[in-house]
Amino acid sequence: MSEIEPRQGTSGDGLAQGTRLPSNGGLEGVDRDTAAASSDLRKKRRFGLASELLNSLFVIFLLPAALAIAWRFSGDTGPSAASARSPEFKVWTEQTHIPPNDDAYDLLYIQSREDEPVILKKVLMNDDPKCVNMSLSTYEKDKPLKLGEVIRFALGLHGSSACTPVRVLISTDRGDSTYQFK
Repeated sequence: MSEIEPRQGTSGDGLAQGTRLPSNGGLEGVDRDTAAASSDLRKKRRFGLASELLNSLFVIFLLPAALAIAWRFSGDTGPSAASARSPEFKVWTEQTHIPPNDDAYDLLYIQSREDEPVILKKVLMNDDPKCVNMSLSTYEKDKPLKLGEVIRFALGLHGSSACTPVRVLISTDRGDSTYQFK
């Protein structure tokens, strides 16, 4: 019975009246195994598309909402005005003379202008870590620098081992600040 015979359909059976689908799902000239494989392929494609759609919805809507809820209940109020800006310092250099030869020695001074204590992590001059000697200074690691306090750093002998300051980068627990010399 390879030919399709018309039949009367009933309303609500989803078929147009007077038609009947063949047993292989409407694929004439295709054997049942190929039709089943084709049907499985269509199901896999539908599942893949549905999976991609759900993944996209998750990334677009659910993930940001979950992050916002987690942030809201973490107790963090977001960036404050103090942490949104770089810490402020007064930065200058001076020369001192050291005995016994009275050689000129260059020093770098950093004074905190912050209301809240700040912890210095690193001082870098002219992008050269050798310019500022952290061990020959009044700097104490992880000690908070309070408003008005001054730290002195040795730069070296003037004209020979000392770097000429152009730019100083001060890294702290609250961010970085850069100062330019003329």
